[in-house]
Amino acid sequence: MESIQSHIPALNGQINVTPTMEFEALADEIDIYSQSTFQEIQDQRFKHGLDLYICVVREGEKAFYFDASKFMEDCIRNHRIIDNPFTRNPFEDFEIYVSTQTHPNFKLFMRQDEALQNSNYYPVYWNDPNLSKADRLIFMTRYAKHFETTDIDKALAIYKLAAERGSTAAKLRLASIYIGRNERDAAVHWLYASVQDPNTTTENLFACAKKLIRLQAPKLAVEAYTIIYNRGNQYGLGAVIRFYEQGYGTFTKDPIKAAQWRQQLPPEWRDQSITAYFAHLQQIQDHPVEQNDRWSVLNIIYSTASVASNFFSGIKGYFSPS
Repeated sequence: MESIQSHIPALNGQINVTPTMEFEALADEIDIYSQSTFQEIQDQRFKHGLDLYICVVREGEKAFYFDASKFMEDCIRNHRIIDNPFTRNPFEDFEIYVSTQTHPNFKLFMRQDEALQNSNYYPVYWNDPNLSKADRLIFMTRYAKHFETTDIDKALAIYKLAAERGSTAAKLRLASIYIGRNERDAAVHWLYASVQDPNTTTENLFACAKKLIRLQAPKLAVEAYTIIYNRGNQYGLGAVIRFYEQGYGTFTKDPIKAAQWRQQLPPEWRDQSITAYFAHLQQIQDHPVEQNDRWSVLNIIYSTASVASNFFSGIKGYFSPS
């Protein structure tokens, strides 16, 4: 399957197919879609950390070779009515072979019946450099999701690969899975990875902070709330102040830092309790004020029902009222 290790293949003039078949594909064989040799395509894929999938169609003694991604795209678009892209002759079967960076010799990946089933062909797509990185990551997470109920180890491996390549969704899903498996260290690792990901939404940052508190990782939760505040969210500011004022678990209260953070509050709230400040923000959310009131700006920026719900459900029970 997929590999991210660097490897420069040594093909010596031909692409070998394993297991042994009745044909060989020459390295200078031309792909009908790109008009590039398979040697050139393989070099390009490996350079970008991707694997190469080719489709093989046979007519009698003649074998035809095509880039599998484009072939499958045509196949799915044409409602699985397929013919040979070169001769336009119909055929009954095709095979897909894969060359990975760790095993550059081609191996049989799947045959037609398997390839036409949803999800099975996703690895072909996520190794296509013509697709955007975002689209390739989506195919990876969809493929991982497909195996969650049948092969969780395989699903986790694919999610991790997607996460390493930048998938925010994969990081969040890994955190959720490990929480469900009661594997604290792994859950904390992926929650924190999600917190550090700039593409994690503010709503999900609130959720991550809440889960980090439950997993007794308050310092990391404070980092999440700090990022939330830096995005312009006052709920995050209030949470940071409360942590420094009251402490929690291994997070030691620090009155000096609490006072410093309080300077970020509106002047009229710097000497008030954070509990009252939270209530004030909730009131703004529930009862929008006049457009020319400066708090209406806060309402537009800060309040969505989902964010507030995540915040209050996350903070309640972890701090005593002040």
